[in-house]
Amino acid sequence: MIFANTTILNNFSKKIILIFLISFLSIGIFFNQNYLNKINADLQIKIYKLPPNLPSAKTVKSNIFGYDNLAADWYWIKTIQYIGEHHFDDHQNNQNIFNFLNLVTDLDPHFATAYYFGEIILPNEEESNLAIQLAIKGLYNRPDTWQIPYYLGYIYYFYREDYEKATKYFELAAQKPKVLTSAKRLAAELRSKTGRHEIALMMWQNLAKNIEDDFTYQEAKKRITRELNFLTLENDVKIFQTKFNRDPENLTELITTQVLQKIPSDPFGLRYFWDAKKKRVRLELPVS
Repeated sequence: MIFANTTILNNFSKKIILIFLISFLSIGIFFNQNYLNKINADLQIKIYKLPPNLPSAKTVKSNIFGYDNLAADWYWIKTIQYIGEHHFDDHQNNQNIFNFLNLVTDLDPHFATAYYFGEIILPNEEESNLAIQLAIKGLYNRPDTWQIPYYLGYIYYFYREDYEKATKYFELAAQKPKVLTSAKRLAAELRSKTGRHEIALMMWQNLAKNIEDDFTYQEAKKRITRELNFLTLENDVKIFQTKFNRDPENLTELITTQVLQKIPSDPFGLRYFWDAKKKRVRLELPVS
């Protein structure tokens, strides 16, 4: 299993009823009533515009009476809720997600799923430091898993274009037990001339076949759609370049010259555009 090993799932299943039973008690422990009322009144406005008012792991541990893992499960649920409502590739929102995941893994350093998920959802073309920071923490706390170095290799390959480090982490993943057979081929593929989006597509397709967590599976499917869109657009740009012997000024020009019917929609709500300086298709926040 990729995103949650059997032990984590079993523990989670046993604890899920307890989480709801003690949730009201935990709220009472963490917040006084006046503060809670203030949060309830302002939550919908503040949760996106401001970083979540998360307590430190030290504060939580001092009030949870040894139930650190249970608290981690509770904040993991809150993380998923937050992402479901606010997942969008901007710096502030990624910082908020990182804060949640960092708290979860401070409370339960062995919570492998939180590391994997952060490596998938946090990085983008503009910023990957938060994902790398969480991954390095995961490498230290969960050296037994192959997924953490595997995703870290992907981050260095795709977002940092640091092929030496990417190969290093893919090779590290290949040495771990129960690693996917396909993961063992990636280090060799990285040394070939295979394009970056072909590599990314191969990775997500292989992983999607082995994901049992539905929420993460849906995220992987979106990544597959994104990579297919990149490949389609890059192929259309090549057709344009061959036909007109120049680069397009923008992707809209592919439509006006009948090379492309329409620009595909990004499954995460961003916008594809032609970066003339880097000479490739990239993503950006949509113009409001």
